[in-house]
Amino acid sequence: MGISFFVLLLFVGIALIATNVLGLQHEQPQPKLQQSVNFVSHKKIWISSVLIYGGLSSGNMSVNAVDRTMKLRSRRSMMRTISFLCLMIAIVLAPANCLWAVGRVNVDPNVTGVQTAADSSDIATKLEQKAAYQAEQKSVSSILSDLSVLSGIKFQAGINKNDWQVRDRKMVILAKDTPLVDLMNSIARVMNFKWKRTEDKGTWTYLLYMDRKAILDSSLRCEREETKRNESRQKVLDESAQDAELSEEDLAKLKEADPARYLYSEMGFSNFFKKFVSESSAAANAFATGDVAVVNASQLSASTKEAMRQFLLNLLATAYDGQNLSELVERVNDVDNVYIHVNRNSIRMCPSYVLGVLSFTDDESNGICGLPITDPNSRTGQVAAEIGTQALEEERPVTSEEEQAIEKATEVDDKAIETLEPKVDHTDGLTPDPKIKLSVTNGTLADVQDAVSEATGFAVVSDSFVSNSKKISIVSDEIELTSVLNMIQNTYNYNWTKKGSTLEFQDRDWVRKRRVQIPDAWVDCWREALMKDGYLNISYLAQLAMLEPDQLSENISDDSVLGDTTLTDTVTDNRSLLRFYAALSASERRALSSPKGLALSNLDPSKQTAVTALLSGYPSTLLQDDNEFVVAVSSSQTLDQHIYTFKITSADGQTIITSQVVAPSWKKSKEPTAKSCSGSVQHNNDTLQGENK
Repeated sequence: MGISFFVLLLFVGIALIATNVLGLQHEQPQPKLQQSVNFVSHKKIWISSVLIYGGLSSGNMSVNAVDRTMKLRSRRSMMRTISFLCLMIAIVLAPANCLWAVGRVNVDPNVTGVQTAADSSDIATKLEQKAAYQAEQKSVSSILSDLSVLSGIKFQAGINKNDWQVRDRKMVILAKDTPLVDLMNSIARVMNFKWKRTEDKGTWTYLLYMDRKAILDSSLRCEREETKRNESRQKVLDESAQDAELSEEDLAKLKEADPARYLYSEMGFSNFFKKFVSESSAAANAFATGDVAVVNASQLSASTKEAMRQFLLNLLATAYDGQNLSELVERVNDVDNVYIHVNRNSIRMCPSYVLGVLSFTDDESNGICGLPITDPNSRTGQVAAEIGTQALEEERPVTSEEEQAIEKATEVDDKAIETLEPKVDHTDGLTPDPKIKLSVTNGTLADVQDAVSEATGFAVVSDSFVSNSKKISIVSDEIELTSVLNMIQNTYNYNWTKKGSTLEFQDRDWVRKRRVQIPDAWVDCWREALMKDGYLNISYLAQLAMLEPDQLSENISDDSVLGDTTLTDTVTDNRSLLRFYAALSASERRALSSPKGLALSNLDPSKQTAVTALLSGYPSTLLQDDNEFVVAVSSSQTLDQHIYTFKITSADGQTIITSQVVAPSWKKSKEPTAKSCSGSVQHNNDTLQGENK
C-alpha cells in the first residue's frame, strides 16, 4: 500500500463526518442522489463507499416516507461510526506507511549519492563497500553480474533479458578502493542510464535501465542529421549533371560563386560522376542514401571509362608524386581492371558534412585512390575546395600545412553536428594537476586509460566501442595529467571529467554508435559458426548482408574473430547477390541451386524489390529485359576456399553475368581463452572475494 491510500482514507473519514453533520441540519431528506467513490492502492485493493439518500415528494409525508426517514437516520448513525474508524486507522498506520514509502524510493544516480531505505541498513552498508574491480570491453550485464558476486547486492542490467540495448553495451572499468555507490553513479552517468531499486518478497534489486524517451530522442537526432545529409547528396547529384559540360565563361563564374563545384568540374569529377550514375542505378542509389555499391569499370561504356581515367589522373596529381604516382597511373590506365566503390566503408559513421566516399581499387583490391565528397556549404568543403583548386592549377600535391588547415576546418564543422555531444572545455585544467610518468607505445584507448589509472591511482569508468581502433603513443617521465586527458579527448573524440577520485570518459558520438549496434547474440552465432566450420556458408553471409554498412563496421570489422577475415569486404562487395538470396524461400533456394536455376519471372511480386536490387548492381548496358532472366548458384570447394558462383543467363541459355562469392575462411590459431572476472569488495577490515567465469 502506498502513502496515497492513507491520505485518501483520512480524507474519506473527514468527508463522511462532514456529510453526516451537514445532513442533520436539514429537516427534510435531500433529493435522490447516488455517488460512488473508488480508491485504488498499489495493491489494487478497491474500497467503495455508496451513499444513497432516499427522497420524498412535496406534500404530506406518508407512512412509507416516515419509515424511510427513520432508516435514513439509522444509516447516518452507522456512517458516523465508520467515519471515526477510518480516522483511527489512518492515524495508527500513518507512521508505518512512511516507512513503506521510503523503502520504495527509486534511485536516481545522476544526483550526488544513492538514496537508501531507512529499514535497509544492510543494503546501505553494502553500498558503502570499497570495490576493486577491472573490466575491459565488457558488457554491462557481465559487469553487473560480477559486482553482484563481489558485493552481495543483487544487480540487474535492463528491464529483462531481452533488453540488449542496455545489457550488451560495453564498458571499461578500473576501480581501486572505490565506494560501490560512487561506482554505480559513474556507470549511470557515463552510459546515460538510470538506477531504480525494486523489492520482491524481501529481496532488493538495483535495476540499471535506459529511459525510453532517451532512446527516442537519440533516434530523432540521428534521423534529422541523415535527412539533411540526404538532401545535400541529392544536390550534389543534380549539380554534377549541370556542371558536366560548362563553357569557359560559365566555369569562370562558378569559380567565384562556388569553389567546390568549380573544383569538381575542373578536375573532371562532374563529367565522370554524371555518366557513372546514369549507367549504374545501384551506384546512384548508394550515393543518394549513404548505402554501398561496387562496379567493375569494364562493365561501363567507353566514354564513361575515359571520363573516369581523366578524372583519376587529375586526382592523383594533387595527392602523389614520384615513384608512387607512376605506379598508380599505370593501374589507372589498366581501366578494365579498376573497381569503383561507393562508400566502401561505413559512411554513416563519418561526420555529417562528409556526403560520400568514392574509392578505386584494382582487381586484387589494392587501393588506387579515394575522394571524400564533402558538403560544399561546410567549412571543410570550402577550405578543401580552395586548397584543391590551387594545387590543381599549380600541378602539385597538397602540402602538409594545407592538410592541417583542412583538419582545423573539420573541427569547426564537428561543433555543429547535432548527434555529437558538445566538447567539454578543459582550458583551465585540473586543480591540482599532478605530473605523472607514462609509457604507452602504439596503445589503444583502453591501454592509455589503464596506464593513467596506474600512474594516478584514480579509478576509470568509460564507455567502449570496438570501432575505437586508433593507436596512440605517450612516453614521458613527467607530463601533466590534464595534457594526457586532452590528448585522449582529441585523438578519440571523447569527453572526460573527474568526479572525486574517478575519471569518467564518454564517446562524444555515442548516440550514433549505439544506434548501429546489434545484439551480441547475433555476433556470437556467426563467430561460433566460423570457428566451428572454418568458414561461413552462404546462408550466414546472406544474414550479414542484411546489415547496414555502418553496422558491419561497428560490430564485425573489429571483432577478434570475425574481423580477422575478409568478411566485411566480401559481404559489402556482394551485397546485392546476398540480399537477393536472403529474400528467397527454402523452395526458391532449392530451385536456385538446381541445374535449371530460378526464373525471375516465376517469383511472386513481393520479391520484385530483391530482384530490382540484384539487377541494379550491374550496369544497364548489360541488361535489357529482366523478366526473361534466370539466376543459378553453384558451390565448389578448393583446399582452403568455399566458392559460390552466381550466373545470370538469358532465356535462351546465354550467360550474361557471372559473379563469385568466396566465403571468408578462418583458421584456429589457438584455443580461445575463457573470460573471467576477479576483484574484491571491502568493508571495514573484511574482504569479500568473488570470481565469476
